[in-house]
Amino acid sequence: MKLLKFLLVAGVLAVIAFIGIGLWLPNDYVVERSVTVQAPPVIAFAQVNDLHKWEQWSPWSKLDPDMVITYGDKTIGAGASYAWKGKKSGSGKLTIRESELGKRIDTLISFEEKGEGLGYWVFEKEGRGCKVTWGMTGRNAGPVGGWFSLIIDEMLGGQFEDGLAGVKEMAELEAKEKPAIGSALEQVLKQAGQDLEQAGKELADIIQGK
Repeated sequence: MKLLKFLLVAGVLAVIAFIGIGLWLPNDYVVERSVTVQAPPVIAFAQVNDLHKWEQWSPWSKLDPDMVITYGDKTIGAGASYAWKGKKSGSGKLTIRESELGKRIDTLISFEEKGEGLGYWVFEKEGRGCKVTWGMTGRNAGPVGGWFSLIIDEMLGGQFEDGLAGVKEMAELEAKEKPAIGSALEQVLKQAGQDLEQAGKELADIIQGK
């Protein structure tokens, strides 16, 4: 009986200590990885700016091959989005918030019932190639949020490295097939086409009184 009471008290004290330390730990987190790509920045940029290309390198698609992806009206540039749902990956939505051709992409990742994370991609010219950086920042609230923020780099870091390796492979393959100007023009024209299509739908809705 004394042993049982001792174990019970010890367990309660351990829980209290766990929560107390968790409240003391910082809730904010940053996960960031980089890779050098032997391709112009604009070509590496294209692998991220066009959401359809994510299927070729996304680490999450490999981790959950049965994941169902639903694309928004736009799939390239600012305003582009896709939603996912899977047994292993859960569900959520990724949106490109801002996109600066060949330089930077900012994203918002919304996890259903698990908060949000702000993602960013930076493309810097480096010799004949470029340096690509993928990062995410966020905040884990609650009594165990600090603990989660403490381990999130280890949890996601490897996935970011796998994704960057995929971006590197696809960009270097594409660089052999088309010049940088061709990739840039393709992206601009595709994005302009989607913008015009979206504007047309909005105008039609206004005319129809929707």
